[in-house]
Amino acid sequence: MVMDAALRVLQVTDPHLFSQKDGQLLGMNTRETYQAVLAEIQRHHPKIDVVLATGDIAQDHIQPSYETFLRLTERLAPTYWLPGNHDDWPLMQKIAEDYDAKHKVIDIGAWRFVMVNSAVHKKVHGFIEEEEMRWLERAVASALGRNVMVCLHHHPIPTGCDWLDNIGVKNGQQFLQRLEQFDQVKAVIWGHVHQEKFALHEHIALYSTPSTCIQFKPNSEDFALDQQRGPGWRFFTLQPNGDIETQVYRIEASRFNIDLSASGY
Repeated sequence: MVMDAALRVLQVTDPHLFSQKDGQLLGMNTRETYQAVLAEIQRHHPKIDVVLATGDIAQDHIQPSYETFLRLTERLAPTYWLPGNHDDWPLMQKIAEDYDAKHKVIDIGAWRFVMVNSAVHKKVHGFIEEEEMRWLERAVASALGRNVMVCLHHHPIPTGCDWLDNIGVKNGQQFLQRLEQFDQVKAVIWGHVHQEKFALHEHIALYSTPSTCIQFKPNSEDFALDQQRGPGWRFFTLQPNGDIETQVYRIEASRFNIDLSASGY
């Protein structure tokens, strides 16, 4: 792609797929919701340059679930992923050998996308190891004039939900402080929180994106599901000069069942 063209970027996150077609998460069939989201994406965005998948791909974290995700998603555009706390990262890396999803640094036009691993083995919270942090700094520093979008699963800033803010990136402030030295870093995006948010850290735009299945209720002290907002995704138009246009899209919550009595997942 030429350097002076705008990029059309799709972020999908937290589909929590099962290998079985009827697999449910808190009463919601996640395969059904993901396919419904993909159908709406194709209607709204007939042209997509890249798909960024920011974790919690498979709720049962087994091979058929990951292969289903890639088979469905790569029909839209080249797809790249990173792990969430529900994922099996070694298995994802093995499966990705047969797909372009294995790349952690992706250069397209005037932009570089850097996929950071914030997952901690057998833990719900996130943490970015020093080795990963140094790799990230090298990936940003070597961008050679490109704008940079950094992607991870866990949230590096508070959400306003007490229970969620205990399971974000434990060293999120350090992560952002180490990125702020780079003018070329224009945005950081993540999933995990199953809701949308926008904030600024210095010159860096920060975005969270809704899940393609269940949604968490904003500003809740304890675990709570949001029955008003449906599954969603985020679409970016990234300009060569570093400007960002973005919008969250959703499908109707009433189309799907959720178990409002759930106290966790």
